[in-house]
Amino acid sequence: MNRLRVKEFGPITSGYGQDGGWITIKKITFFCGPQGSGKSTVAKLVSTFSWIEKALQRGDFAEDELTYKMLKEERFEYLGIGNYFRKGTEIEVEGDVYSFKVKNNRVSFQKKEETDYKLPKIMYVPAERNFLSVVDEKVADTIKGLPKTLYTLLEEYKKAKPALKRIELPLNNTVFFFDEDKVVSFLSNKDGTYTIPVSESASGFQSLLPLILVSRFLSEPQRYDVASSIQPLSFKVTNKIKNEAKLLRVPQGVTLQFLSGSETNELKAALEASGIVYSFNKNINESDVGTHQIVKQIKQFLARFYNQCFLNIVEEPEQNLYPLSQR
Repeated sequence: MNRLRVKEFGPITSGYGQDGGWITIKKITFFCGPQGSGKSTVAKLVSTFSWIEKALQRGDFAEDELTYKMLKEERFEYLGIGNYFRKGTEIEVEGDVYSFKVKNNRVSFQKKEETDYKLPKIMYVPAERNFLSVVDEKVADTIKGLPKTLYTLLEEYKKAKPALKRIELPLNNTVFFFDEDKVVSFLSNKDGTYTIPVSESASGFQSLLPLILVSRFLSEPQRYDVASSIQPLSFKVTNKIKNEAKLLRVPQGVTLQFLSGSETNELKAALEASGIVYSFNKNINESDVGTHQIVKQIKQFLARFYNQCFLNIVEEPEQNLYPLSQR
């Protein structure tokens, strides 16, 4: 996403006071301010429209299915901002592929010309994540009424712990490790002179662990296809790949080559659906100039259907109050 502008939505009234109200979203963007000033609201809008742009580009739903009702009752409701609309609400978003505008209970959008867009794996990490460090996973699964984003984070957290098993944390020379037999997480120092369950650790560690484990787990390229709120390749998307791949008219004898280490399950699924011959190698030699353009075209086509980067949107716990609030 490039930038967004919002007013009269949730805690936000007249909106950002500079640059005509536009907030630029850079590779690393950090919001800092008092409670109730709209930081989380903006973060949730970034998450929502990044997901919508991705879904449209991949073909999870058609453009005519993106309605105000769908936006409010499905996507905004998932993030807990479905009731933020009021008279005068305006939201404008300039993404990499689409521009969106929400005004007068209507959604309009426009697709841009071809861009170098990388499909992202999107993770929203809610402030309430401490909960996951102190409550048994099976119990957490049964509790009703928690933020929906917390259940999504729980699913990622459950996969991250056995996958990573043991990592050094960037705090106080502390080590995290997961006992698969006991299904319990522990913290210890590097020397191993003490070991405590995470549920008995400091609140800072309880906040840090779900964030750092899930972030590290999903930021590795081979994890990009893991655990999405929708299946990576639905039946609808698979058929879309098959039909569009036929239009490419790939010459016989062309084999797509990818570097070893980039073979995610999602990429393989897209390739299998396309019917295009492929291989993964340590070294790639694309010296055949005659097929270079068609290979480039095929890879651009396939890039619409599998995650290639990680978009991490993190909400900090309100227990770490802004200094003015603490005073």
